[in-house]
Amino acid sequence: MPADPMRAKALACLREGRVSVLRAETDPRRVWAHVKSSRDGYRYRVALQGGKWVCDCRLGLRGEQCAHVAAVALVTTAEAVPA
Repeated sequence: MPADPMRAKALACLREGRVSVLRAETDPRRVWAHVKSSRDGYRYRVALQGGKWVCDCRLGLRGEQCAHVAAVALVTTAEAVPA
């Protein structure tokens, strides 16, 4: 089974410390974050509002999925693992 390239990029963002969650709220569920580019240091803006993820990167502006959203979603929507 081939690896998911989007997930691999998202995990790289996390591993390299490029994700900064600025604010997260639970009711209603909203998230604001920055994800630093690996190429030039630009900070992409990522948000979850009204149940929809958005990112100001090239893919995000076209309404497509991107690794920036995937990285932020991994750290803000994953369920906690029992100890």
